Amino acid sequence: MQSEIEQRASMSQHEVDELKEKLVDMEHQLSAVQRERDEAKEEKDAAIEHSRSFEGRELALQSRICMLEGMRRGLHNRVMQLSGNIRVFVRVRPRIQCEIEQLSSSSTSSELVTTSSSSSSSSSSKGNKKDHRRISRALVPMNTGE
Repeated sequence: MQSEIEQRASMSQHEVDELKEKLVDMEHQLSAVQRERDEAKEEKDAAIEHSRSFEGRELALQSRICMLEGMRRGLHNRVMQLSGNIRVFVRVRPRIQCEIEQLSSSSTSSELVTTSSSSSSSSSSKGNKKDHRRISRALVPMNTGE
């Protein structure tokens, strides 16, 4: 009976030792899984923070786009206004004395002579070239331009 009890005790001790080894292995596995979980959580938090910084940058860029688009529209409107002002100025500008004399000395048809130095490869002549064009009608100060 004593040997049977000792045998059971030794078997129980052996089971306890095996269970302790399993417990140690399980604790190591648990700590490894916890480290992986903590690393994954840190990566997730870093990704969330990175995403938030991108969202903030995106909002800043969108507001800058809106501001620049408004500036572009304003500049476009200013260019159109200046273009119209130039058109009106050219149309209503009074003639200067030399223009009046030139128009009064010529008939209703005038000739416009321009000189330009042509550097195109198709023309064989070099130097100044006169371009004669006929103007069918000249507006005089009495004309309203309409």
